[in-house]
Amino acid sequence: MSNKIIEAFARLRKKRLSPEHSIPLRIATLLTVLCGIIATLSQEEWPGLSILVIAGTIAGFFVSWIRREKNNWWIKLILAILMCWAFIDFMSNLLKNVYDPRIPLSYLLLWLQTLHSFDLPARRDLNYSLWTAFILMCVAGSLSSNMTYGVFLIFFILCSTFALFYNYLSAVEAKARVALNVSWRSVTGTILKTAAILLIIGGIVYLFIPRFHGLKIRPLPVSLQLRLFGMGDGQIKNPYYPYSNQLITRAFDFNSDAYYGLTSYLDLNMRGKLNRNVVIKMRSTEPAYLRGVVFDYYNGAGWQITDTKPQSISSENPPISLNLAYPGFNEVVQIFYIEREMPNIIFAAYQPSQLYFPTNTIYYDRNMGLLSPVPLDKGTIYSIISFTSNMPDYKIRKLAMKKNILPWNEASHYLQLPPISEKVRKLALDITKNYDNDYTKAMAVCLYLQNHYPYDLDVPPFPKNMETTEYFLFEQKRGYCEHFASTMAVLLRTLGIPSRLITGFTSGVYNPITGYYEIRNSDAHAWVEVFFSGVGWISFDPTPGWNSLPYAGNEEQSPWMISAIINYIKEKIPPEITESLKKGWQAFIKYLRTFAARFEILDLNGKIIALSAIFLALFSITVFIFYLLLRTKRYGLRIAEFVRKLQNLPIKLSNGFGKPQLKAAGPRFLIWQIYYKMLKDLVTIGFNKLPAQTPKEFADSAALKLGWEEIYILTGQFEEARYSCHKIDETRLNESRELWKNLNEKIKMKKKNGNK
Repeated sequence: MSNKIIEAFARLRKKRLSPEHSIPLRIATLLTVLCGIIATLSQEEWPGLSILVIAGTIAGFFVSWIRREKNNWWIKLILAILMCWAFIDFMSNLLKNVYDPRIPLSYLLLWLQTLHSFDLPARRDLNYSLWTAFILMCVAGSLSSNMTYGVFLIFFILCSTFALFYNYLSAVEAKARVALNVSWRSVTGTILKTAAILLIIGGIVYLFIPRFHGLKIRPLPVSLQLRLFGMGDGQIKNPYYPYSNQLITRAFDFNSDAYYGLTSYLDLNMRGKLNRNVVIKMRSTEPAYLRGVVFDYYNGAGWQITDTKPQSISSENPPISLNLAYPGFNEVVQIFYIEREMPNIIFAAYQPSQLYFPTNTIYYDRNMGLLSPVPLDKGTIYSIISFTSNMPDYKIRKLAMKKNILPWNEASHYLQLPPISEKVRKLALDITKNYDNDYTKAMAVCLYLQNHYPYDLDVPPFPKNMETTEYFLFEQKRGYCEHFASTMAVLLRTLGIPSRLITGFTSGVYNPITGYYEIRNSDAHAWVEVFFSGVGWISFDPTPGWNSLPYAGNEEQSPWMISAIINYIKEKIPPEITESLKKGWQAFIKYLRTFAARFEILDLNGKIIALSAIFLALFSITVFIFYLLLRTKRYGLRIAEFVRKLQNLPIKLSNGFGKPQLKAAGPRFLIWQIYYKMLKDLVTIGFNKLPAQTPKEFADSAALKLGWEEIYILTGQFEEARYSCHKIDETRLNESRELWKNLNEKIKMKKKNGNK
């Protein structure tokens, strides 16, 4: 029995893969793996884990290199135990947050890769590491919310190209059973050019990939669940402005880091410009306004919230279901990533239906304003499903013919007004005198404000003794979004149409590269919601330059990536630069037309010139790419010839990765070398072996013309040494040397006689 066990272990040892000795392959694989690890770690705040994983991976590769020829059974045992621990930790983290398994999966992959780095004896194990690095890059891409991932992707392609080349080189060496002395300098240029071409071609393909609208996002991620009971009082708390749980009428100092409309009081005399810092990144099935605070009480100088005691709603497990008074028809799925500390306001498209939030309790008021019991810290993630009222215009108009009756018998909340000038009431009647239902009246007021009053962020403060909307309509005649929204709400209330003012954010700028909407402080906005029986609350935006019905008929985005990127770049360029470029383009067209007219050239318009410039640019890029491909083809032929030589017989033989040591190579390999020397010298007298010829075919043609028997014999000895399993001893090697000596004398004599 003991003998059988020993024999079984012996067979297992024979089946072990040969260790991988290539240092360049191991270094390239390590760099590729580190690129995947760092790309994943950079997407989350894991400082302790980052140092441990990176240092552990480097140490693991070093240990694997040192002990590549050892059995390492004790290392494998320790790694198996640690991998079991990593799996238990993964399941524990997964149970804490089953709605977003990406972070637990990232932890697991990072630990497995680190542990696996300590056991990489063979090339197959290095290949597993390359696959893991690729998976980590995919995970990092799913977690990425900024364009730094693109930098890691470029480095990953570069490092993996080196790794794949040396991997293939190692496979050829193993098949030929020889080790090659290949200088890294001879292949670096080719690899760099290959990586550059891959990036260029990949970039072009990426630009023209269609992205279709309407992707439904599942599952919905949410931050780690916090079990909170009895926390918070349901009041708005903005960390950038003073907090009060009472109705206030005094203003506070402007803070450019935060929108003053996200407080319990909206002061219409507040002045200042918000910065462009990103506050929220959002994944959404479509662009939609982010509803924040709902104001229903107007005092002539600002807006307040009358419901000071919101109700709480809880759920043991996500989602938190919200009651919909008037459910919409269009499902909007949104995932919010908080980029900096924000008020405890839960932003969402209207109306919210299901909320996946880090706490099991939230607050809501009668206006369906949602509040968190805790502030929204940086890194908070929550998801929400809403149903927007994207009902067609004609259908809303038809339903709005009915008598406008609010639910809860609380119309007074949305018709309340302070003392209003008769001029304001008369203007409302004049605007709507030709319309017979509430919806068309609301649309008439919205369009009137958009078409008759300009948008201006630099208006001076209004007089404190005048009602804001009156001064805006008849004195200042310009203002910003809060003035337009307030004026529309007041005009509609004078007509008996329930309305309320909303503050929040627009959907920001869509970044087609990351797939996120980037919402900045400067995207803060105010608009109006108007109530219609049978329909519910419909949003209107009277500010010039915005869609009057923000949720109805949103503009469809172009499915082409290149178009989306161009639009994103346009949004990122400051307006003053855009205006300067526009003026410069107009001046260029003007001078070009003058030049064309002076030399009697056909008159060209701007569009044709622009198209010609685009065509010229695309043509130049195409020519450049073909140039690279032609150069690559030429270098590719050299590589193909090099590989063919590797697969047939390498010229430089060695027993390692140092200088050639032909004496230590053995008789078999030295016979190969003699054969290649024969081929090299026969070229000097006009006999060149073609790639398609076999050794025997070449020997037949050369010996037939020259009549030298040594060519036949040396070729036969080469075929025996190259393809047979026969033992090649020193006697056969000495015969080959003697034949080569005779053949060399004949070649020299023929060259001396002028190849006659």
